Amino acid sequence: MTELCYFLTALKANYQHLEYHNYGHALSHAQSMYWILRKTPGVFTELE
Repeated sequence: MTELCYFLTALKANYQHLEYHNYGHALSHAQSMYWILRKTPGVFTELE
């Protein structure tokens, strides 16, 4: 859980306040990618 907190803190700290590409967008994208990677085992390599 600590690694997740560090990731989210860094994500928020490095995003600018733009209308669309902002922290909320990044968080949504990160969550979507996590779900895709967890639901499709064997499709992606460790690097991907």
